Amino acid sequence: MGKKEIKNSYLGQPPTILHRAPLCRKTGTNPLFHHLPFGLCQIVCEGKVLYRQLFLLMACLWLGSGLQAAAAGIDTQIGDVRIEGAAANMPEMNIYCYPGQPELLEGVSVTYGKEELMAGQAIPFAQTEAGTDYFILLDVSASVSPDYFAQMKESILDFWRNMGAKDKLSLITFGDAVTVVFQGQTAADDISGAVNGLQNTDQTTCLFEAIEKTAKLADTKEEAGVRKVALAMTDGEDFSENTSTKEEALATLKEKMIPLYAMAAKEDKQGGENPYLDSMGAFVRESGGIMEVFDAGSAVLKMQGLHQTFQEAFMIPARARTNVVNHKKKALTVTFSDGKAKTSDFIASYYQEDTDPPVASIKQNSKHSLKINFSEPVKGANKVDAYEIKHEDARITDGYMVRYDKEKATAVLTFEEDLLKGKYEIKFRGITDDSMEKNELEKRCSIKVKKGRKLGVSDYLEQYQVFLAGAVILIVLLSAGAILWHRVKKQKGIVTIEGRAVLQSNVERKHHVQVQKKQIPRRQIQFCLEGVQGTGRQLTVDIAGSIIVGRSGNCDVSIEDDRMSRQHFAIAESNGMFTIEDLHTTNGTWVNGRKISGQSPLAPGDRIQAGDIAMTVRW
Repeated sequence: MGKKEIKNSYLGQPPTILHRAPLCRKTGTNPLFHHLPFGLCQIVCEGKVLYRQLFLLMACLWLGSGLQAAAAGIDTQIGDVRIEGAAANMPEMNIYCYPGQPELLEGVSVTYGKEELMAGQAIPFAQTEAGTDYFILLDVSASVSPDYFAQMKESILDFWRNMGAKDKLSLITFGDAVTVVFQGQTAADDISGAVNGLQNTDQTTCLFEAIEKTAKLADTKEEAGVRKVALAMTDGEDFSENTSTKEEALATLKEKMIPLYAMAAKEDKQGGENPYLDSMGAFVRESGGIMEVFDAGSAVLKMQGLHQTFQEAFMIPARARTNVVNHKKKALTVTFSDGKAKTSDFIASYYQEDTDPPVASIKQNSKHSLKINFSEPVKGANKVDAYEIKHEDARITDGYMVRYDKEKATAVLTFEEDLLKGKYEIKFRGITDDSMEKNELEKRCSIKVKKGRKLGVSDYLEQYQVFLAGAVILIVLLSAGAILWHRVKKQKGIVTIEGRAVLQSNVERKHHVQVQKKQIPRRQIQFCLEGVQGTGRQLTVDIAGSIIVGRSGNCDVSIEDDRMSRQHFAIAESNGMFTIEDLHTTNGTWVNGRKISGQSPLAPGDRIQAGDIAMTVRW
C-alpha cells in the first residue's frame, strides 16, 4: 500500500505519515502481531512454522478490517462542512467556510431570508488577497500559571509577525475588567512592548463579557465587508458575577456571524487537568470556530497551526438584488452540491450607498399591451396612476390596466383595445427603486408601434374631446348671444327694475305679478371614499332631484381620478328612493361588485366602484 498522507484541513496540523513498522528483532515479525489474541504471537516467536501461515492469514484479515474502519472515519471527517462566519455590506455578502471536499462548493446556492442571492464561484480565501480583522482575547487572571501565560504572550507576538499586509490585530484583555490594549494594528506596527508588559494578576475572569464586547467592537460600518475572527486564549474559567451570561455572548457572536476560536490551557494552575475544556470546546464550535489545547511548551506551535487554518478557508461571494437592510434576524442558508444545507441566523446591519436611479425600457408585448423592463426591482409600479401615457401627444387617461412582476422587475400595461400605430411615450410618477435611498425613476421612455390599428372616428373624438367641447361651448355662447341681442333689439331694449335687467316690452305685463319659485325638496347623501386619491375622505352632498359624479370640474361631485370618465355616473332621488345610472363610461360603474346598466336602485351602505375610487353611500 505504501505511504498514505492524511491531512486535517480544519486544524491545519502537519500531515500524519503511516509507515511500515520495523520488524521485531526476536521474531522477524511485525510488532503489531504482538497484540493479537490467543497467543498467536508466541507461536510465531517459538518458530512453529506450521501455524505461521494461519497466523499471517488471520493477521491480514484483522489488519485489513482495521484500515477499512480507519478509512471510513477519515472520509466522514473530510466530508464534513463548517460554516465559519459571514460579512455583509449589502447588497454584497461573503460567507467563509471549510468544505472538507472542495467539490462540495460546485454549484452552491445561498438564501438570506426569503431571497435567493446570486452566489459566485467559491474561491480559497488565500487567493483573494483580502485581509482579516483578528481579535485576540487574552486571559490576565491569576488562575493561569506563569509558564502558560508567558507562552500565550509569545504566541501572540509570533502570530503578529506572520500576519498578512492587509490583516489587522486587536488585543483585548479580560480579568477583573475588559480592556482594549490596542486596536487595528498591522504587521508594520510594533506591539511587542504592549504585549510583553502584560501581567496576569487579576482575581476574577469575566470571559463571556469579554466575548460579547469583542463581538460588538468588531461590528462596525467601516469594516462591514471584512472577514472577522475572534480568538480567546484562556483556561476557560469564568467566576465573575453580574456580567454577560454564556448564552448572551453566544447569541451575540451568532447573530453577527463572528466565529470564536480558542487556545485553551491543558492544565490548571495546580498542574491538574483543566475541567473547563469540554464546555469551552462546545461553545466555540457552536459559534463557528474550533479549539486547540496547548501545554506550557506548545502554545506557539498550536497558534501557528490555527493561523494556517485561517488561510485554508473558502470564501463564497453572494449578492442580493438590493441594498435594503431591516436590522432583523434572518436565516442564512448555504446549500452545497450534495444537497445538504447549513443554516445560521444572521443580522445584516450595513449597506453600500445607492445613488443610481433605476432606468426603464419599453417594448410591445402583444397587439394590445406594452411591457416595461426596469433595471432593478422597483416600488410603486403596480399603480395605474404611476404611468402618464401619451399617444402622439394625446394623453390616454383610462382604458388600461397594469400588472407588475417583482421577481422579473417588469410591468405590463394592457389596453382594452388594440394598440394604435404611432409613438407612445410614458412618464413615470412615484416609482422608486427598492433601495434604502428610494431613488425615483425620472426618465421617460417611448416606443413607436409599427403594427397597430389606425385612428378611427371614436379615437379622434377621445383624443380631441377637450378641443371639441370647447368649440361646442363657444358656438353655443355665440348663438345665445346673437339670439339675445336680436330679442333685445326687437323688444325695445332693457330696463332695470329692483336691480334686475328686464325686457322693456315685458314690464307692463309682469311688474305687478308675484312669481313664486317651485320648492324642490332637498335630501343629503354621504360618500365615504376609498382609493389612492381620497382614502378616508367623507363628502356630504345635497340632492335636489339628481347629481352627476365624475372627473370634470363641472360635475356636482368632482373627483381627481384619471381612470374616471368626465361624467361617470348619476344619482337621482324620486319619492324618497335613490337610483344610480352609469353614463356610458369606458370602465363602467360597479355597485357591490356588480357592473350596472341602466338605472339601478341604491341602498344605504352600498359600495360604488368607479375608476380607481370606491365609495360607500349613506343617508
